[in-house]
Amino acid sequence: MRKAAGRPLLFLAGFLACFLALLLGTAPATLGERLLPALSQGQLALAATGGSLWRGEGLLLLGREQDFRLLGWLRWRLGWADGPMLELRLDQGQLQLNPAPGGLALSGQDLRLPATLLPWLHGKLPRSGWQGWLGLEQFEARNLGQGWAGKLALSWHGAGHTSLAPAALGDYRLTGVWGETGQGEFQLHTLAGPLQLEGQLQGQPGGRYRLKGQAWHQGGRPAPALETWLGQLGRRDPQQPGRHLLQLEWGGKTGGGKAGGRPEGTGKAAQEN
Repeated sequence: MRKAAGRPLLFLAGFLACFLALLLGTAPATLGERLLPALSQGQLALAATGGSLWRGEGLLLLGREQDFRLLGWLRWRLGWADGPMLELRLDQGQLQLNPAPGGLALSGQDLRLPATLLPWLHGKLPRSGWQGWLGLEQFEARNLGQGWAGKLALSWHGAGHTSLAPAALGDYRLTGVWGETGQGEFQLHTLAGPLQLEGQLQGQPGGRYRLKGQAWHQGGRPAPALETWLGQLGRRDPQQPGRHLLQLEWGGKTGGGKAGGRPEGTGKAAQEN
């Protein structure tokens, strides 16, 4: 009797599963144009979509209304790899979300994004004038229910700003790891270019970040505009003429922690430290 009573429930569960798969497979990709802004709290949007929610493509935008940045042509695919899997491809790079024992795993590589995204990552930066491109060379993260932890390698090629003369600064790379509480440690290195940057970026619980390092210009004293920038980011090194000591803090819930606030430890405050 129990087996007979359970058969309708199994049939109903199977029917619902097939119906959901059919719905995902046939729902138009334009549905993502309404879902993505809601899921990202208005920070991301899709346009010119085609295909379905199961497999589709469209233009990925960062921002809202008329104030947006084009991230590139996004392609997505829902599949199965020891569980449900979501694969995203943005131009030549890719991101993949997979189930992991006890949580989720996210991996990515070779993503290339315009440097015009920098003001969206930190509100204090100038809104325009950024040059070059950001490369997410490697990204691995896991969430086992306590928060995301992982490692990354991020580069900035052709770094520069139109307010500087010359505008080009160089190529740089940031590599490191972070834990579930937000704590992390990253190393900043110069790959090439006239402006040399070396330092360490530390993440602390609560989303607070601290950068300590050095900056100097190869080939003598930097141009006045760059000298002004370096003076805002730190102080001159009394032990090594021509070098600036960088000491910045931002993020978190205290002090200048809100997005768009002025980083602490700059200018006169840095000199006092």
